[in-house]
Amino acid sequence: MLSNEVRSGIGSGGTGFNNHRWRELVFLISLVGDLKQRSSHERTTVLSEYDAFIDWIARVPQEGQRQFRHMLRFFCFPDRVERMSSNRERRAVIAGFHVAPERETKNWSDRRLDDALLKLRDTLQKAHPSDILDFYEQPLRDQWHRPKKEPDDNAPETPTTNPKLSFSAEDCAVFGRYPNSVSWKDVPKADQELFKDVWTKLKALSQELARSPAAPIPLQADTSHYVPNGRSPNEIWSCVYPAAVSNKSYGLQVALIISERGAEVCFCEGSGTSQVTDLAKKRELEAYFEMMRKRLGNVPREVIAAVEAAMKRRWCYRKSWLTTPNATEFSSLTEWLKYASSPEGSAASVSLYFKPEELEALGTGIFNTFAETLDTFGPILKAVYLGAAVPRQMTDRDAARVDFSLFTQVDDVISGCGLRTPPNFLRRLIASLAAKPFVILTGTSGTGKTRIAQAIALWLTSDRQAYQLIPVGADWTGNDNIVGYPDGLDPTVYVGKPALELIWHAAENPDLPHFLILDEMNLSHVERYFADLLSATESHEHIPLYSGAARKLSGRELPRNLAVPPNLFVVGTVNVDETTYMFSPKVLDRANVLEFRIEANDIRNYFGGNNTPNLSQITGQGAVLGATLVRAATQQVDTPSDVRDRFESEMLLFFNALKPHGVEFGYRVAHEAARFLCFYHELSPNDTSWFDKAFDAVVVQKSLPKLHGQRARLAPLLRKLWFLTVNNENTRGTDVLKRLDDVARSTERTAEPSVVPTGSPYPISAEKIARMWRLLNENGFASFAEA
Repeated sequence: MLSNEVRSGIGSGGTGFNNHRWRELVFLISLVGDLKQRSSHERTTVLSEYDAFIDWIARVPQEGQRQFRHMLRFFCFPDRVERMSSNRERRAVIAGFHVAPERETKNWSDRRLDDALLKLRDTLQKAHPSDILDFYEQPLRDQWHRPKKEPDDNAPETPTTNPKLSFSAEDCAVFGRYPNSVSWKDVPKADQELFKDVWTKLKALSQELARSPAAPIPLQADTSHYVPNGRSPNEIWSCVYPAAVSNKSYGLQVALIISERGAEVCFCEGSGTSQVTDLAKKRELEAYFEMMRKRLGNVPREVIAAVEAAMKRRWCYRKSWLTTPNATEFSSLTEWLKYASSPEGSAASVSLYFKPEELEALGTGIFNTFAETLDTFGPILKAVYLGAAVPRQMTDRDAARVDFSLFTQVDDVISGCGLRTPPNFLRRLIASLAAKPFVILTGTSGTGKTRIAQAIALWLTSDRQAYQLIPVGADWTGNDNIVGYPDGLDPTVYVGKPALELIWHAAENPDLPHFLILDEMNLSHVERYFADLLSATESHEHIPLYSGAARKLSGRELPRNLAVPPNLFVVGTVNVDETTYMFSPKVLDRANVLEFRIEANDIRNYFGGNNTPNLSQITGQGAVLGATLVRAATQQVDTPSDVRDRFESEMLLFFNALKPHGVEFGYRVAHEAARFLCFYHELSPNDTSWFDKAFDAVVVQKSLPKLHGQRARLAPLLRKLWFLTVNNENTRGTDVLKRLDDVARSTERTAEPSVVPTGSPYPISAEKIARMWRLLNENGFASFAEA
């Protein structure tokens, strides 16, 4: 048998590595083969730039989750990546140090796990400036490591929990032996085992409760460690809290706390403080906490009455958990809610107390009490986290707190539910929605465009009334399919449509994002049914619905005119064939057009993976981020100062290239491009090439979609755009406009779009131009949609 020191190596591959050694070898051969096909410059870039490495290795086919990808990443970037060969252990470290629970990190990408561990290491190094820290050695190892079988990334995670657990009076007494907390090495082995046993049971109980099918909302569990900062604990707590909350300290919880005094079971508010060092992240968490309080202060009276009727025990209304047992500071739940929703309400709790002997007598019934607390206060959790957002005016302070970078998790969320997307596609989609709430998804039929739109909508809202998927019919010849019409037989009735009801609901809930998904949008002429909505969105004018006496829709009086609120996001999906219609330039000018394409590797990976997306697992989990998207869509933003000159120069250059051909853009596109650039920047905090990727998206989403025509008209323009997208500032020359004129008139094959060269600043746009060029050569006509 090998010693632990020998077996550890780069992390610990464990027996799973031996079982799957042949797969690791196949993966290694695929990696080497892919590298050999690349140029020397590409190989150098891949093996020396972290982001390039991550993008490259993700595209190399692999069976299962190969550990060698972690090992190679560590060898190439030892200052950036921890020496771990398993994401299972990465997640365990992150959970053990209370960065994020394992349930939340289960679908995180390699990049996101690396980022979290890098920040954690920086924080720990500041606390231990003279130590060389290793997560596999003390003092860090005990904080996260749990003895178990060797990790195997190919095996399913099946946590074993048993709710039939109980606590003894001795479990409480051990805390009393260390009232001032001592170094863990000074705690006798027997007491160490007692602390660990309490922690193990608490963790099992909270995990079981979080998985309960009767839970009022999706939940996640967390448990404090039994060796906090290398010392004995004063208490150990375990809690369940909303899955939509990224940090338990900024949300509502149902908690179970074991200490010298016995047990406290409570429904409580988080402390509103944490060890988060990222100031932008902390401001965003504080903004969510403030929003939660406002919703807590607006819980409907009927909900409060229902909760009070279900409170069959002697509950104590407290200003804080972990205070003197069996005291109460408020006379009613209403009074407590008023306090808890105030700025002073952090840590407020409604608690039950059990002395050590009472806890022991309760036996396994402690879990029933834990579950009963969740059932009792579940209606408040639903009202706060699943109810409509509290209407409020956005202040400058709110706007400053909008941390759009939290949307970087979108890649992990969507891939985690089984959907596949091209690199950076989801970031482009989120940035596009924030820049302008009208997006068109185009591409090959059957590639998942509609499912992607559904996934984003379901993730960002927990209110089913805030989302509508409407298939467009070929017979849609007027706006009545969107906004309905007055009933011709009954002057008191208005015949509504799902789109109208969604718009009305959005107007009444301004902080809640609403998604109108128009499937196969071009089965009819878009201008015929969508013109009123498009015009109202741009002009901020009201849509006239009817005149005369008041009319009702679904039993409620409908306003005669209805504005399109800024929290309505329209996503249209488009397929192009002989049964569909082309969009007019005025429609395309008002939208971001994202093309969804799949490659051979995508089909290959499809055959080897789980091909049934499960959107239910992400429904409502990003509801708090939904409010961030709404605020971002209405927020005034500035182009990042360090790229402002370059952005304006590139925009002017493309304007001058397009203008002689009559397809130049106006102020609207320039404004929306600047907004997109700002939001894309927020989603790319560690990407040094973010500007090229963002401007590439601007070109392919805002300028190219309007291009169509015959060869005589389109060929000179495509040659000019090809030149701009494959050459950077250094290779374009000093007089770029003259070079563009020369390229447009050139008859040389070198000026024609072909294979996109390595190092092109705007490769996505260049690839699209090359496809349009090939279509132009074959048919004498080309358009963006058909290429």
